[in-house]
Amino acid sequence: MKYQNPLGETDPKRWRLRVEHGRQTWHYLKSDEESEEWPQTKADMYWLGMDVPSKTFPPAKTALDAA
Repeated sequence: MKYQNPLGETDPKRWRLRVEHGRQTWHYLKSDEESEEWPQTKADMYWLGMDVPSKTFPPAKTALDAA
């Protein structure tokens, strides 16, 4: 028997992690307006297993460039 989530599927782009004094709570934003007011951080994306956007640097040409 396969597990069925009673809440159904959720959009990973709407989850936000709030950390207050070491306490971590996840919040699901229900509207686009809420999502615009509280943008998703790279940490949120990381913990949700999403692709995290990052800068692309040119390949290093010297050892000093690679450091």
